[in-house]
Amino acid sequence: MLTPSYDPEKTYEENFKEGPFGVFADGKISRVTLDIGGIRSLGVGVNDQTRISTPLEAVRNGADYLVIGRQITQSKNPEMEIKKLCEEVRIAKT
Repeated sequence: MLTPSYDPEKTYEENFKEGPFGVFADGKISRVTLDIGGIRSLGVGVNDQTRISTPLEAVRNGADYLVIGRQITQSKNPEMEIKKLCEEVRIAKT
């Protein structure tokens, strides 16, 4: 993956601070999925992550899969969090 300002002399963090913008694949791949991490509902703490998105933002930006951990695993009511996230995704797809 490369960023618009990729510089082999820079560190990984310097090159990818804005995130990658492209993926290289051979011509036999017809579909690339986009997995997005750092997903949080509005109002959920960001913890140690600096680049986060809501489910709505991620889905509307083309995510095929959302990687969601702490919002569910650290919740006192994980089932409620899952239902809330599913509703946010449903709204994003409308």
